Order: sequence, then structure tokens, then C-alpha cells
Amino acid sequence: MDKNKLEKFNLIGQTIASFVTIIGLSVIVWQAFVAAEALKVQAKAVEVQAWGSINQQMAEINKAVMEHPELYPYFNEGKKCRRGDKIYPKVASMADMYLDFIDQFDDDYVRGLAGMKDGGKYWLAWEKYFQDQFKLAPALCARYEEVRSWYVEKGLVDTLAKQGCNQVDQKE
Repeated sequence: MDKNKLEKFNLIGQTIASFVTIIGLSVIVWQAFVAAEALKVQAKAVEVQAWGSINQQMAEINKAVMEHPELYPYFNEGKKCRRGDKIYPKVASMADMYLDFIDQFDDDYVRGLAGMKDGGKYWLAWEKYFQDQFKLAPALCARYEEVRSWYVEKGLVDTLAKQGCNQVDQKE
């Protein structure tokens, strides 16, 4: 084979190799794009799941109050409950549900959800709700005092309890 034909074959081979490389790189770029889009969709799904969990827990608290309307005054009308009262175990259990629900909002993941950073529209609404709960529920404040060590000092529950429990209008 003469030198001229060898150079042509070599040039054809290099051209084909370059073409295959370009196609391969294009496929890799396309796969990276598809993977990035899939991650966005997955992140949104996780966020939806997190909000679903929060809403489910709130629904459980509301359901418990609906199934036991005798608890309502202790969490919405400022009625006091003493340890010796017959209803105390139910009130304490409901207070634990509220405190644990509030405590989950101190989590970095929850606070990382859209609108949940300090000053975010959803955070402001939840914060106001939590503040009102402490103001309206001396039972919540009393239970917090009993189980304070279960919660992070200067965490969300501690901060809200210190703010709201000082403003409680207690009824006998």
C-alpha cells in the first residue's frame, strides 16, 4: 500500500474516532442533564412528602381534639389542668403531641423547605400559630415545665415556651 492511501485511511480513522468521541460526549452531557432534572423532581417529591408529613401530624392533633372535645378548653381557652385532675393523663399526652410537633420545626431539613426560613411566609404563619398555642394553653406550658429536659435548651420549643407561657391567661 502506498503512503498516500495510508494517510487517507489514517485520516478517515481519525475522523471516525473524533465523530464517535463527539457522540459519546454528547450522550454524557445529555445524561448529566437528565440526571440533574431527575434530581430536581426527586427533591420536589421529598419536599411534598415532608409537607405531607407535617400536615398529617397536624391532622392527628386536630383529630385527637375532635375525638376528645373535653381537651379543647385546655389548649384553646386557657383552662388549667392540675396533675391530680382525672383528665390530667389525656391533657399531658395531648401536650406531648403538641410539643413534639413543634419540636420537629427546629430541624434543619424542615427549616430548609420553601418559605420556612426565618421571615419566610410559611415560617411566619407557623411561628404565630405556635406562639398562640403557648399563650392559649397553660396545660402546654405546665407540661413543658415538667419535661423541659426532653427539648434543646434555647431551641424552638424552649424559646416559644419562654415567650408564650409568660402571657398565658389562665382559667380555672
